Amino acid sequence: MSHLVRYLQDRKAGKGNPGDLFLTLLPAAFSAFALIWPQTILAVLPLVLGSLLLMDGVGKLPLAITGLREQFPGMIPLTLSAIVPIVLGAILVFNPFAAVRIAVMVFGGALVADGASDLATVILEKRAGASAVGSGPAL
Repeated sequence: MSHLVRYLQDRKAGKGNPGDLFLTLLPAAFSAFALIWPQTILAVLPLVLGSLLLMDGVGKLPLAITGLREQFPGMIPLTLSAIVPIVLGAILVFNPFAAVRIAVMVFGGALVADGASDLATVILEKRAGASAVGSGPAL
């Protein structure tokens, strides 16, 4: 909005900057597109994230290879930090929809486990509190 206001003010003064108008229209168009077709935006995210993971893993691969050759003490975590992003990135790039579905399922499972853990904690604390009240010193 600030670019639109600036453009309108400059236009009244006779020197409107088309860059300000562009910086108003482009985000507005993207916002409208995202509101109307959110599934399209969601379809692109796994590809972008997968590509980033692939680049990260490939960037660490020379370090991992050197670590394995030189027998560095931290070679196993270093190798895993290169291989895991490559594998996950490849899965996201080559099968983005299944990967997103699995990620949502894992997230849902984690929420169920978190809720079950909270419930168990509350039940155990109530039992511990009830037994502590009954075993207090007699007056």
